[in-house]
Amino acid sequence: MLESLAVILLCRLYRKKADPVSQRIYREYTLSPEMLRRSREARKSRGRRRQQNGPAGRVYNLELLFSDINAEHFANSLSKPVLSWTLRPSRSVLGSYEFDDDIIYVSSVLDSARVPLYVVRYILYHEMLHVKYGTRVQGGREIVHPPEFLCEERQFPDYRAANRWLDAH
Repeated sequence: MLESLAVILLCRLYRKKADPVSQRIYREYTLSPEMLRRSREARKSRGRRRQQNGPAGRVYNLELLFSDINAEHFANSLSKPVLSWTLRPSRSVLGSYEFDDDIIYVSSVLDSARVPLYVVRYILYHEMLHVKYGTRVQGGREIVHPPEFLCEERQFPDYRAANRWLDAH
C-alpha cells in the first residue's frame, strides 16, 4: 500500500496518471471498513462543525416535515437525526446529510414562501433516504446513491414536479 501511495503521489507531482494497479491497491486500503471508521473518527474530532440554525425556519419547520414524511413514506422507521436549516443560503447544495454527526441540513434558500412545500419535502425526503441507506463500498468506491436509493427517490409523489421547479429556479 505504501508503495502504491508513493507511486500515486509521484505521479501527481509530475502530472502523470498513476497505474490502475496502484490506484486499486490504495483505494482498497482507504475504503476498508477500518480505515473508513478511523477517518470518520478523525473528521469528528478535528473537523470544524457547521453551525446549526435549528429546524424552525421562517416559513417551514423541518421537525414537522420530517415527522410527516417519516410516517407517510418510511412507516415511522427512521430515527430522527438533528435537523437544521443552513446559516448561509446555498443555491448549489440544497441539502446534505452528515453521516458522522447524524445531521440533516437543508439550505435556508428554500425557507421561503416563494418555494413550494413539495420542493422542501422532496429535498428533505432525499436526505432521509441517506439516513435509510447509509453508504457502502462497491467496486473500490464509496457509494452514497445506490440503485435502490435512486429507485425509491423516484417514488416520491412530487418527484418530477419538484425537479422541474428546481430546474426552472
